[in-house]
Amino acid sequence: MRNGVTFRRMFGRRALAIAAGLLMGCPTASDPEAAVEDGGSTTAQQPNTDDGPLPTDSGETTASQADEGSSGGTTTSPSSTGCASSCESTGDGESTVDLPDAELDCHDGIDEDDDGRLDCVDSDCWEDQECAARYLRVATWNVRDVGEEGSLQHDQLIAVLERIDADVVCLQEVGDAEEEQLQAVALAAGYEHVVLAPAEGTPTGFIRNACLSRIEPAGADVLYADDISTDASANDVTRPFVRLRLLVESADRYVTVIAAHLKSGQDDVDRFRRMVESIRLGQVVEAERDIFPNNAILVIGDLNETPQPDEQTFDELPGGLPLAYELGSDIALPLTYEPFAPLEDATLERVHARVEDTPWTETYLPGLVRLDYIYEDAGEVAVAETYEACEDDGVDDFPYGDVLPKLGEPLACGVSADASDHRPVVAVLYLP
Repeated sequence: MRNGVTFRRMFGRRALAIAAGLLMGCPTASDPEAAVEDGGSTTAQQPNTDDGPLPTDSGETTASQADEGSSGGTTTSPSSTGCASSCESTGDGESTVDLPDAELDCHDGIDEDDDGRLDCVDSDCWEDQECAARYLRVATWNVRDVGEEGSLQHDQLIAVLERIDADVVCLQEVGDAEEEQLQAVALAAGYEHVVLAPAEGTPTGFIRNACLSRIEPAGADVLYADDISTDASANDVTRPFVRLRLLVESADRYVTVIAAHLKSGQDDVDRFRRMVESIRLGQVVEAERDIFPNNAILVIGDLNETPQPDEQTFDELPGGLPLAYELGSDIALPLTYEPFAPLEDATLERVHARVEDTPWTETYLPGLVRLDYIYEDAGEVAVAETYEACEDDGVDDFPYGDVLPKLGEPLACGVSADASDHRPVVAVLYLP
């Protein structure tokens, strides 16, 4: 029990079956993507978003595989590094070594199965109680809207939330009249604490950010532009950010979660506004770090940009800004469009999450692009996944590792698409 939250998924009630008995040895590394079998995705092949063509996410998926590594117990390493003394010759100039196919001790500082994931960060340690006490599971999801109670969308949204079983989940595009529906979702999915941004007081739009938490917040607030800027007249954030501060008691660590939904669209005015909002996000992170230097920080949400956007320079304000829009005087022109730079400059790292047993990282289904992200400096990412019901079979198939332990039985293919046009992104963080 942690902060009143039972870690149901960690102790024998999860449906995940971690693949065992994997091939051991020291062969030359192979390309994991080349061996991915067709997972039977049902996502529509639509190359464009509503705003026009966007680049694909192929560069991100390749990078994510290289960065994430494998947690399934298979070791690949160049032969030039040599093998342990137990290596045996195969007769063709290569050698193999028998390694444990699981982490033997979750607290000895040794990577026994040589899979690049040490102790509690290894999925083999999910059910170690000391490790489990320091896990925090977070998720972000653009739900499109919450839907009327009893509707298919509403019910499927609840089903996905129950399945991914996050301690904290932040939602985007909660409608201006959906407070009661959101409370119903929170109640059904087991979230006692709800923080919902107001629908008024922003330049345009009435869709809102919201966060649901099973951990009682030590503090929660909603941040407008004039809360962030040194200029009290600033009104340059389309949708106010939501900020939670949570105490993970068993880890004796505070975690700050900042939820955002940046301006959508690919016109110049949209990109300008999105860049300004990303600067505001970076300012929130830096201010939080100044006040609470020991807090872990997460920025999560729909950032409405693909992983490798084209740069652009704005020498003047673009046309088409809302009448109520007021750029804060603390942001000067010219302005270069690099929407992830403020978070990276604040030393936050992007979590690489892919769909179970696939190389896919796309989160926005109509465009088949990645728009939704988790950035963190919280510690180590034990596992991350972009959830898609059509690939959720509860079994860790090739490519091995990075499969999220989930609650209950796998959902039917189609549930994700019924719930939203975005896939949720989930990460389990180990807090040292």
